Order: sequence, then C-alpha cells, then structure tokens
Amino acid sequence: MRITKSLPSKSSTRNQYLATVIVNITNILYGYASGWTSSSLLILESNEKSPLVEGAMGQEERSWVTSLFAVSGVVGTLLYYFIADVAGRKIPLASVAVPHLISWILIEYGIYPWQLYLSRILSGLGSGGAFTLVPIFIAEISEAHVRGRLGSLLMFSANAGFLFAFLAGYYLQYFAIPYFGIILSIVYLLSFIFFPETPTFLLRIKKEELAEQSFRFYRNVGEGETMSDNIRKEWDELRKRIDETMQTECKVKNNFEYKDLFKTRAGRKAFMIGLALIFMHEFCGVFTMLNYTATIFRESGSKFSPQLSAIYVGVVQLLGTYVATFLVDRLGRKILLISSAIGTSLCLSCLGSYSYLHSIGVDVSPYSWISIASFSGMMFLAAIGLIPIMFIVIAEVMPEKVRSIGCTICFCLSWILAFVMVKFFESVALVFGMHGWVFLFSGCTLFGAIFIIVFIPETKGKNYAEIAAILER
Repeated sequence: MRITKSLPSKSSTRNQYLATVIVNITNILYGYASGWTSSSLLILESNEKSPLVEGAMGQEERSWVTSLFAVSGVVGTLLYYFIADVAGRKIPLASVAVPHLISWILIEYGIYPWQLYLSRILSGLGSGGAFTLVPIFIAEISEAHVRGRLGSLLMFSANAGFLFAFLAGYYLQYFAIPYFGIILSIVYLLSFIFFPETPTFLLRIKKEELAEQSFRFYRNVGEGETMSDNIRKEWDELRKRIDETMQTECKVKNNFEYKDLFKTRAGRKAFMIGLALIFMHEFCGVFTMLNYTATIFRESGSKFSPQLSAIYVGVVQLLGTYVATFLVDRLGRKILLISSAIGTSLCLSCLGSYSYLHSIGVDVSPYSWISIASFSGMMFLAAIGLIPIMFIVIAEVMPEKVRSIGCTICFCLSWILAFVMVKFFESVALVFGMHGWVFLFSGCTLFGAIFIIVFIPETKGKNYAEIAAILER
C-alpha cells in the first residue's frame, strides 16, 4: 500500500486542476458570447453588411442586443442558485451548456432581431449560472494553497473567450462565428459529466461514503490508498465543519441563511466587502467597455482598425489574467487588488483625456497610439487584480453557511449593474461624450483602491476559520 507524502504535492492537486480547466469552459463560452457584440455590432448597424432581413439595426435595438445578456444573467444567477441548493453543483453546472448551445444555433440561423434577442437571453442565462456555481465549485474541491490560482482561472477563461470572439470577428464571416460556440458547448457537456459532485455538498446531504470518494478523487488519492496526514486532517476538518453547520441550521433553510448573513460580524463584513467589490468590478468599466471595444476605438479617433485594436486588447487582457494566476498565491490578494485598482485608474485617466481632446477638435492623430496603449494598459492591470481576484475574495470571505446565498446576491447585483451600464452606455455617451464615462470609471476605481486598503483583509493561504476570525475583529 502506497502512503502519500505529508507535504502538499502537485500530484495531489492534479484532478483539482483538471476539473477547474474543464468547468471553466463555461466561462470561455461567457467571454465568447460577451465579445461577440464588439465586432458584430459594427456589422449589424451597417446598411451594406447587416445579415438581418429588416436591414441595419438602430441604436435602441443594438442596446437591447448587448443588455439582454445581463438581464438574463440575473435570472440565471437566481435560478441556478436554487437548483444547486437541491441538485448539487454537478448537474446544474453541466446543464449550463444547453442554453449556450441553443443561443449559438439561433445566431447561426438568425435573420430577425427577435432571434438575436432570444439568443442573448439564453447565453446570459447560462453565463449567470456559471458565474454563480463555478466559484463555489472550485472553493469546495480545492486545497487552500492552490485555491487562489484555481479561482483566478475563471477570468482567465473568460478573457480567453473574449479574445477568441475578437479573432473570430476579424477573420471569420458573420455566420461562421457561431460554430466555435456550438462545438465548445458540446465538448464541455460531454467532458464535465464524468466529474463527481463536490464532497462538501455530498456531506450536507448525508452521503458520507460518496463524499469521501469525491474527496479522494479531488485529492488524487486512490480508494485503496492511505491518505497523508495533511489530507486526512483536511478531510476530518471538513466533516467537522459540515456537521456543525448542519446541527445549527433550522428547518427553514432559506430563512436561516438570510438571517445568518447579517447575524454575525463576520457575515456582515463579508457581505459589505462583496458588495463593494461588485461595485468596483462594474464601475471600473471593463465589462461595459469590452462590449463596445471596437466602437470605442472608432469613436476615440484612433487611426487603427477598430476590430484589430480589439484583438490587441484581448491579447493584453489574456496576458494579464495569465500573470494573475502566478501572482495571486505568491503576492497575495490585497496587494494585487490595490496595485491593479490604482494602475487601472491612471490608464483610464489617460484614455479619458485623449478622448476629451479629440471631442473638442484637437488634432490627436499623431498620438493615436495613446488610445490603444491606455486601453490595453487598463485591461492588463484590471486583469491582474480587479477582475479575477474579485471572485476569489468574495468566495473566500463568505462564511460557509451563507456562501451560496451571499455569492448569489453579489452576482445578481453585478448583472443588474451591468445591464444598466451596457443598456445606457451609448445614450449617455451621446450626451456627455465617451470621455465622460471613462472619467467616471477612473474616479470610481481610485475610490475602490482606498476601500481595499482600509477594509479588505489578506486571505492568501488562510482557511475559512482563519478568515472568519479576522472579520470578527
């Protein structure tokens, strides 16, 4: 009988990495669906190129194409939360491929606006479910020393999807773009169904034998093998935590969770941190600006091709999240969040100044590189900290008993804010100019940096008991 080593090894995390890579295909689908609008809006608004039988889309129709994605994201977040509470993490996570698959089929054959609207609703539904469940799934299968790196793959995958969408928009014909989404949805569905349910959920429904089998799988310990001391201790602590949770829960679970979210100091502070990070995520402007990347470059006066500029931005953003996967468990969450927020704010200030000078008639063509440099810098710096680490920290600070409901409320708020900002982005830009939005994003991000310095604790390498103890102070 082989005894595993006491110290954490790469082999013990192999299946954790594998499961995380597969489950994050859902976030590639999210990024691909979100990035689809950047190049496709330029085609849909064109009288010559529009594939719709009714001709070019107007500004109001375009705003619905972008914003309906976020509206259904709220529905998907709530729907999948309640399903996961009963059916676990595995079945709901596998099922998010279905709305994505139907969504891309609708785009492939869509020649009327209502088909595009329905497509965006379905893709938002699947994306809302993924953004709710993937952080919970990863938190429940991963060891503390790799939790940050695995969690950061969420936004790395999403940004990979954005880049794929930008590339597809530049190199492929309009009706060829959906093929990638269709194939990826099928590959994900056929791959993820082979992974077991999380041990945490199985313990909560009192299936301890299956829970231990799942735990062994995600720690790469065979059924006939002896757990190492560290892994055995982790398993015993997990069982103890779940037992304590189940003993204190009242019969009406939802009422208990809502009350418990605010009953303790740790719960209240975790919820405040979650809400603040969500506001930072939306008001740093990354999601909104990614939906209109090509349009922003066109309106800013840049001499570079809007679609090609979007590809450059996608590459830089993906590089940023790749760097984040290596830094998040080395430097910690807090220092990356602070550095990312301050740097993002400065880049937004540069982009806003450039856009403002262009709007008042100053000849900025000799300095057109500033627009792509500042936009790319903003995306890179946000991708290092603000975007991926937000989801990690929210999942880490939420007490286990209220993690699901706490994350769900935060993600619903994220989708609601995203809808409002994407829906009215063009309308507000017509009144205050593109620079008005950019300066707002810059100021909000700088204010967020101050909040991080004052209120957010470092969660690197800490288990949930240690994090809760910090929040109780």
